[in-house]
Amino acid sequence: MNARSHDEYRDNIGAYVLGALPELEAEVLERHLASCETCRADVEELRPVTAAMARSVPQVEAPPSLKASLMEVVNSEAAARADAAPRRTRERRSFGGWFSGLQPRMAAAMAVGVLALGVAVGVAVDQIASSGGGNTMTIAAKIDRKLMPTGDASLAVKGDNGELVLTKAPQPPAGRVYQLWYQHGKTIERGGTFRPRSDGSYDASVPVGNTDVVMVTVEREGGVPAPTGPPVMQFSV
Repeated sequence: MNARSHDEYRDNIGAYVLGALPELEAEVLERHLASCETCRADVEELRPVTAAMARSVPQVEAPPSLKASLMEVVNSEAAARADAAPRRTRERRSFGGWFSGLQPRMAAAMAVGVLALGVAVGVAVDQIASSGGGNTMTIAAKIDRKLMPTGDASLAVKGDNGELVLTKAPQPPAGRVYQLWYQHGKTIERGGTFRPRSDGSYDASVPVGNTDVVMVTVEREGGVPAPTGPPVMQFSV
């Protein structure tokens, strides 16, 4: 087997180990690995890297915008490299082709970077630019299940405004209501009172500007000037 074809096999190892090599190309490479000790050593060297990548971070789903951004960078790079290459190599590669053309160590390093970016974006996607008022950050409630054994609640924050949503929440006892509170530092500001609908649902707009925590307690009908018990639920804004 000539040196050039052997180099092509080695160039595909990074994509193969990461599962990015097309099925037919992977089968061809596996036949080569059966007779090539050097390439088998490269594969074994890279396998621990991919295993460590899978264990090192929580598995989250990246937003669709991540793939578009990566593809834009990849295609731009591929086009630039094609312009500088001889005409016989001026084919615009797909992401898989471009990736598999990297040396094994470079392919693994790039995969680590892409994975880290995907995790960071996946974890923070609901919080991107929330201070700019253009995106919504949805916060799940921290619920005291001893006081509210069923139901869920969330707070969608956009700029200084919030949308409180309850589902399947229990009705407070007779003569009692839920009351909202807004904590700013050490100051707690009184909010309005409410009862869920018959199906346990409730939604309302709430002001969250400069608010650190939004809380809900169970109080006597008509409301009270200060909380008399622990929060049934709270949102860290």
